[in-house]
Amino acid sequence: MKTDEDILLRIMELEETDLFKWESNLLITFLPLRLAQPLLEERGLRYSDHWIDQDRSYGALREKVSGFMETALEVAIGHRGTKAQRSIDYLHAWIWLMEDEEMLAFMDDGDHFPQYGVPILREICRRYDLPWPSDHPGLERMSHGESCQPDGCPFSGCMADWRSSGG
Repeated sequence: MKTDEDILLRIMELEETDLFKWESNLLITFLPLRLAQPLLEERGLRYSDHWIDQDRSYGALREKVSGFMETALEVAIGHRGTKAQRSIDYLHAWIWLMEDEEMLAFMDDGDHFPQYGVPILREICRRYDLPWPSDHPGLERMSHGESCQPDGCPFSGCMADWRSSGG
């Protein structure tokens, strides 16, 4: 199980790469208030004096992944680029806390992000035995790195990973 110190180090590591602070802000919520409060204030984030220490056990984290998956899939099939990235960042944080290095390596491989991270979502479902909506043809195609429709994406959204395009 990741310690408070591990989480603080990870938050510092993310300073250069977590542009919108989605992953690091989520990780802050897994710290006790005495450690989280300075980070929250520094980032201008609101918090409650009724801070709830989150359960870092594997089972609790897996439940968060499971509970969030439907939202992540809806965002991806809806071609919601920024929200899809946020979903992947949240999932990355929980999986990092679960210490699943193989899944993290898969997620960190830029070849798996195109199509709004659907290949990553499919692998998470497979790895953690979560339901995969295989009856959705667009989602199924996207999970293989293809456009959502056989004739091409009507939104011109199914494309290579924007993070590696230099733009």
